[in-house]
Amino acid sequence: MAKEILKGLKWTFLVNFIVFVVFGVLLFFLVEDYMEWFSIPFLAPIGYGGLFGGALLAFASASFFAWQQAEWEKVKNVVIMQIVWHMIGVYTFFWWTIFYWPNIFILLHAKIMNLIYLIVFSGFLAAFIVFYIQHENKQTTLRNDNEPIRVAQD
Repeated sequence: MAKEILKGLKWTFLVNFIVFVVFGVLLFFLVEDYMEWFSIPFLAPIGYGGLFGGALLAFASASFFAWQQAEWEKVKNVVIMQIVWHMIGVYTFFWWTIFYWPNIFILLHAKIMNLIYLIVFSGFLAAFIVFYIQHENKQTTLRNDNEPIRVAQD
């Protein structure tokens, strides 16, 4: 019997989808407006917002397709991909906070948005890691329980 996805993981996929669609649409389709709202300078055509927004939309679609599945084996690679993506995001936003927060020329709006991204990415990273560990521990337990008992033959 295939192992079902935990309800918490399904909710994580759904919330991840919603959050990333919101930020992805803002950064991909409305990048200039979004940057202006937070007083972040936008340098066309090399503004990083559009690329980041496109990546958010891609990961949102992966979460949506995983949310529709019912078996762990069908979403395991998506969970691993999300863990890697969120690790990179946490690393990037953390170092941005450390190195650029003290810079007086970077506006407070940009600093606050960076903290929001850091918190969001950290929360999703923690959730995906917890559910990955739970599923893998459950899988190991199922494997051990299904093994036949072998009697030593002398």
